[in-house]
Amino acid sequence: MIDIRYQPDDLVITIPKALASSAYIQEFLERVRVDSILAGSEATEEQIRALADQLDGDWWAANRDKFEDGGQN
Repeated sequence: MIDIRYQPDDLVITIPKALASSAYIQEFLERVRVDSILAGSEATEEQIRALADQLDGDWWAANRDKFEDGGQN
């Protein structure tokens, strides 16, 4: 069961481990962080997409081994 609680300054979400891998949660949190940074930005859609592509590439470069060798690293 997914539980969502709203606190004065925070949103607390509880997700059973079986529903999402740690890699998926990390990607989701990174996307939330980027979205919050870009919310006040005057960047164009094209610039935002380029940044997202760069972040995805950087993340994959840093995490590739975790997926290609079955997480043995």
